[in-house]
Amino acid sequence: MWTSSVITLAFLLLFGGPAFADSCVFSRTPGFQLKSDTVEWAMKIASGHTCVRGLRSGAMSSSTVELISRPQSGQVTVLGPGFSYKAKVDYQGPDAFTLRVSGTLMRKQGTSEIQVHRGC
Repeated sequence: MWTSSVITLAFLLLFGGPAFADSCVFSRTPGFQLKSDTVEWAMKIASGHTCVRGLRSGAMSSSTVELISRPQSGQVTVLGPGFSYKAKVDYQGPDAFTLRVSGTLMRKQGTSEIQVHRGC
């Protein structure tokens, strides 16, 4: 039997949405167009906490998500059409990582890079 938290997590991974924790907030998440574009996202997360974020939106169908630049202090895990970021315990400084999303938007295939920056 599915619990409400599993259903919520599945929805966020499939369709995108806000961060899945009170301790994690994305203050800026411009959309990506799968046209070899790069967007920058700003994230605030408490030390030792985990944030889960989906990457699908609207008419976009992502086929792959790839970690192309690892964070210096936290840990990123690709979760299907999304990712999770676990902030290092007792670390309050900045961090950054980059994901590459490949997929189809309006029947045209392409890629985008998402640079995620953790603020202090």
